[in-house]
Amino acid sequence: MSNENDIRHGRHCIFLMHVHLVFVTKYRREVFTKEILDALRPIFAGVCADFEAELVEFDGEDDHVHLLINYPPKVSVSSLVNSLKGVSSRMIRKQNHPSIRKKLWDGALWSPSYFAGSCGGAPIEIIRQYIEQQQAALNGKSKDGYAVRAILTRPERARFAAQLIKTLYGRKYSENWKPARGAIENGSGLSMNRRKI
Repeated sequence: MSNENDIRHGRHCIFLMHVHLVFVTKYRREVFTKEILDALRPIFAGVCADFEAELVEFDGEDDHVHLLINYPPKVSVSSLVNSLKGVSSRMIRKQNHPSIRKKLWDGALWSPSYFAGSCGGAPIEIIRQYIEQQQAALNGKSKDGYAVRAILTRPERARFAAQLIKTLYGRKYSENWKPARGAIENGSGLSMNRRKI
């Protein structure tokens, strides 16, 4: 990927998912030097490549590291973290750095805990507004057991979705967006979807 805003494509999905990870050393010992951090970068990048993910950014301090990873939806964050921590611990321990050997023992480099935060995309308020526009405005049942819910008219939905996509991913994606098919025009200007209760 050449750009952080590039949307990735899977077989059945389109996605742009980033996670911010923070790993802390065991006992919060200050063992990392510039040399060790430089050695960790290709190890983390290799593990990410095995998961079809991408290490977007990496840096750290004496006792912790920060990673920004772009990953596919088929990968769980916990399995990615387990591999990142396990492989990096094993590989760095093999290099036998004196600062690690002196301050850490028993084969562990990382604390068992970690921080994972999702990041990127639209602000929560924009997404909340979009979802509220999808909720039912009409409550009731028809004779055949289907609930009918009013949504925005097709042009209004198209404008709102284009605004959301523009906010999320920039202008080039909103210009090519087309509304989904399957809505039923009810004559009153509202676009209705029917769903089984």
